[in-house]
Amino acid sequence: MILKILRWTSLSIILAGSTWLLWPPPDTELETERREREDVTHVIRISPGLSYMPGTSPYGIGAQLQGIRNVAREFEAIRPDTQIEFVNVPVAVREYLVTQLSSGQAPDIINVNVEDVWVDIHKGWYVPLDGWLEAPNVFIREQGDPTAP
Repeated sequence: MILKILRWTSLSIILAGSTWLLWPPPDTELETERREREDVTHVIRISPGLSYMPGTSPYGIGAQLQGIRNVAREFEAIRPDTQIEFVNVPVAVREYLVTQLSSGQAPDIINVNVEDVWVDIHKGWYVPLDGWLEAPNVFIREQGDPTAP
């Protein structure tokens, strides 16, 4: 009887820990930015990964990253009906993304390990970006010309 209780207790602890690992941490600064803009008709959800999340220092080294947030703000200024949300993913990235992609709830743009893409390519979760990457990009500034788009 004691062995059975121990087994169920262990299983409960493992399930609770797994749930905790898969739960995305809150990002209060980004939540505040989201609430300020209610006039949007399009939302682009981006998960740049833990190492590239705005306001973080990769591996605790250097200044906090702001580049992707600055690009998002400039994009939103050009397209005021569009809002960019940054989605923070939990430590267990692979498990989280498979769950989100399977349910259709994944962010629109994700930073994912290339090995994971090859494993899941047949599932139709990913869109090739080659055509967009090869097309002229109106958001690229010419070097030395700050008035260019």
